[in-house]
Amino acid sequence: MKKHTLTAVFYFFLATFLVTWVFWSLPLLFQYGFIAELPNWWGFGGFAPSVLGVLFVGFIKGKSGLKELFNRLIAFKANLKTYFLVVLLPLFLVTITLISSWLLFDVSFHWDKLPEIYIVPILFIQILFLGGPLNEELGWRGFALPALLERYSFSKASTIIGVLWALWHLPLFFAEIPGYTAMPFYAYLINTVALSFIFSYVYVSGKQQLWLCVLFHAILNTTNWLLIPLISEEMNTLVTTIYAVFTALTAFWIIKIEPLHPRN
Repeated sequence: MKKHTLTAVFYFFLATFLVTWVFWSLPLLFQYGFIAELPNWWGFGGFAPSVLGVLFVGFIKGKSGLKELFNRLIAFKANLKTYFLVVLLPLFLVTITLISSWLLFDVSFHWDKLPEIYIVPILFIQILFLGGPLNEELGWRGFALPALLERYSFSKASTIIGVLWALWHLPLFFAEIPGYTAMPFYAYLINTVALSFIFSYVYVSGKQQLWLCVLFHAILNTTNWLLIPLISEEMNTLVTTIYAVFTALTAFWIIKIEPLHPRN
């Protein structure tokens, strides 16, 4: 990696944090009474990774880089093994978590919280566009990951992104935004770093097709939003920590059993 590209990665993360946290500071200001009303547009901070990822790709590589980025976004060809991983792993992680919680700790479930079946595709589309996948992945895996892999090992690049990806969400924890109160931050950090390894594996095994990361992110979030709320709220910390452990074990398997990078 050229030195100026590595510097650009640093400035990408810095700019992403600054832009996002300006928006995500608004719920905190509202919570502590510094502003009288919370603007509806505070959530736009979640689009910073992808918007800035596109800008940085254009700045460094120009039109050819942007064309390559969007070609990777709309490339749908991949081997069946990768597609099975992308589609089934999110369901496996949450299912084995719920079963283990039930067997070990007699966790009860509230099946009435499951939505009508027609809600599922609507929720999936909403999450795809607004809940992380498209508004983040053009930055994390579209710009940062391939740039870091030019310089660092698979493990180091995945760890860097995973730690920063988790810390990027911190304001949502402090503001107690729904969906970020179920898991304690220490478990969220472990879970996010582990997920970063899995995303990197999807990216590399899928021949750098960004679409696979977007799809995996969408299925992962949709599955979690549908099934994790089935547990009793008082068991949230326990169950989500178990989920983080299973995610970490999956990442460990990827590192040890499926090395993909020559400098792993």
